[in-house]
Amino acid sequence: MANNVLDLLLGVDAGKIQKPRKEVKIKSLSEALGQDVVFTVEALTSDQYDKIQQNSLTINGKDVDINMQDMQIFTIIEGTVDPNLKSKELREKFGAPTPKELVKTLLLSGEITQLYNIISELSGFNENAVQEVKN
Repeated sequence: MANNVLDLLLGVDAGKIQKPRKEVKIKSLSEALGQDVVFTVEALTSDQYDKIQQNSLTINGKDVDINMQDMQIFTIIEGTVDPNLKSKELREKFGAPTPKELVKTLLLSGEITQLYNIISELSGFNENAVQEVKN
């Protein structure tokens, strides 16, 4: 089987392997604006995930804590393709000095958690991402 997988991977057009994407409607923004507000989100790369973890950690002596809200917000910033949540114009429009503040301004707490969960699932953090093969 290993040779077949190697042959399969060597024979594939590398451009065909794309990160999973999904479009999600943001209910509160859609209601406020009177039309559908749809974010396009995609899976994170391992480098993006590592950076998010590093930015969400607080180290105090031997204690290491992870700030879940930071982890969720940074995941949304990195995993959202459209709109660009790092956009200077968008931040200025909403008076948000940082992308983190923009996310907190635009999204409700529950929407932040749900969007984080969707991006995490796209990134392979779910039960079905890898399955054991039984002989």
